[in-house]
Amino acid sequence: MSLFGNVSLQRAFCKTCKDYSFIREGKFLCCGARFGDTPKSFVRVSEPAAKRKTPTTNEKRRILSEQDGRCFYCGVRLGSIRTRNGKAFMVKIHWDHKMPFAYSQNNHAGNFVAACHVCNGIKSSHIFSTVKEAQIELSSRRREKGYDF
Repeated sequence: MSLFGNVSLQRAFCKTCKDYSFIREGKFLCCGARFGDTPKSFVRVSEPAAKRKTPTTNEKRRILSEQDGRCFYCGVRLGSIRTRNGKAFMVKIHWDHKMPFAYSQNNHAGNFVAACHVCNGIKSSHIFSTVKEAQIELSSRRREKGYDF
């Protein structure tokens, strides 16, 4: 299996053609010969962009509009005033990679959400199976830390 940036494609050496070829539906694309082995590992062929970025200004506007100016995880209005252990603070916006950059190195617009600084800090580089799972876990952790939302 080969990784081209963040895309994995099955590729192997074709003994018939004596060259590397992609595999689709169990056959080499070069000559149609059957491929029977299951890959045991991945080899990165080309690197994705290694620099963590934020969305463009237009992407930020679109994301905020889609989320109605609220945190993707807890739904609190970004910029509102909340409390933690009785002390007031303003909820700041953070641009979060849904699939953490540390794992995917994915800076595509579809991988970003607007999150409050509290949820983003708690989520960190954790990976969740579903948004609902993330929301439940983050809600529990916010309560443990004394946040009022």
